[in-house]
Amino acid sequence: MLFGLEIFEIEPATYTDLNKVEKENSSLAKIWGYKQEWDDNWASWKDIVFQELDIEDMDDRALEMVTKV
Repeated sequence: MLFGLEIFEIEPATYTDLNKVEKENSSLAKIWGYKQEWDDNWASWKDIVFQELDIEDMDDRALEMVTKV
């Protein structure tokens, strides 16, 4: 029970729409976090000379992102 409701022996109200919004908001926050992670990776890669790129590392990070999403 929520603080204060036990005094009056009242059950807290449940709002199914609010629960759906909170769940969707959590999913969106994860996706935007993944986007930021990808942008950070891209920022580090874009300034590297092409011949010096670590393709295996880039591939591994891309696969990690696919798995997360």
